[in-house]
Amino acid sequence: MNKMTMENILLVGAGGLGCEVIKNLLIQGIQRLTIVDPDIIELHNLTRQFIFRYNDVGANKAQTAAQRIKERFKHVEVIAIPTPIQELQLSKIAEFDIIISVVDNIQARRWINLTTMVIWQQRQEQEGTKGRTTKLQVPLLIDGGSQELFGHVRVVGDENQPCLECSLPLFADQQVDVPSCSIPREPKTPEDCVRYVLNTKWEDIAKYTGPGQQDVKVIEKVLKDALQYAAVYKIHNVTRELVRKILNNDNINVNTTNAIVAAVITNIILKREITINFYFYSGEGNTVFDNFIIQKHQDCFLCQGRAITLNVDYSQTLQELIDQIETHIKSEGVNITTEEGTVYMASPEGLQKLYRNRLGKPLRELRDVLGERLYVTTRKENMWYCVHLEPWKI
Repeated sequence: MNKMTMENILLVGAGGLGCEVIKNLLIQGIQRLTIVDPDIIELHNLTRQFIFRYNDVGANKAQTAAQRIKERFKHVEVIAIPTPIQELQLSKIAEFDIIISVVDNIQARRWINLTTMVIWQQRQEQEGTKGRTTKLQVPLLIDGGSQELFGHVRVVGDENQPCLECSLPLFADQQVDVPSCSIPREPKTPEDCVRYVLNTKWEDIAKYTGPGQQDVKVIEKVLKDALQYAAVYKIHNVTRELVRKILNNDNINVNTTNAIVAAVITNIILKREITINFYFYSGEGNTVFDNFIIQKHQDCFLCQGRAITLNVDYSQTLQELIDQIETHIKSEGVNITTEEGTVYMASPEGLQKLYRNRLGKPLRELRDVLGERLYVTTRKENMWYCVHLEPWKI
């Protein structure tokens, strides 16, 4: 029995790469798995996301994947969460031993990264008060992504290692840092536009033109629809030759990329090898698979932050919360924002006047802008704080 069977694993994303990871985890005997994905199954997903069937179209991915697991692996404790990962409570995420991120957008990836760092810092504070010197037991964060013939895996094993944000400069375009585990919701290349038409409109095209993919009418119909789709996103270079090339099956094999990336993720969990924290795969031309150690980025704003936890009573006023924060961080003049918006600005003076009327209000009355998590900066420090409020009951 390997250690993986005892791990409590959180998988964020049940797309093409997520399906490969699920398969590998089940083969290795995983016992506890929670799957988070708010997306529904679409027809074009079925070519890559093999867990799903035609009758599943329109259903939630996480719930369907969990149901399929229960049908075949009755001993596995699997939970489906059909909501965005951002809606999961911090305390719930902290229960997991391993967090696997295979999401299809950079916002969710960054949120998972930040949440993991908050959990580490909270535990560091808790353990520090007990005078312990042993290594903290923190969730292992593994991030995987694939884009056409390229794939990567990033590992963050503890608070001393570079976070995911540190490695973003390795990508020429941060928006490219998106797993293409399915046809992208928003296309980025001319190939995406052609594949979207083929995966979503093929039945219509076949009826319109008759059989035979290399029929001239087929090529012209696909080209016309792909050009229209590309124009919406201002994508150029959708050509007749490109359509012909893809119809000839001379196109990328995303399934292979996903399988390789998922295998790397599984191997990391099995071996618990976290010294090497970046893996890269390229299937273009000569196949390349490499790994190396990256260091913390000296300008990473996230690594320069600090997470703290405050116990609050929601009958207290915003001014009292600010006093509490300033006492804890030993600074003054705080600016407070949340994912819902701005709570208070101490500087510049013009903005302070706009928010001054909130100072005497109880926190309950600010529920529209408050969240479980506050982001705090000060006038005097080149540092930011992530403030977690407990208990979170408004």
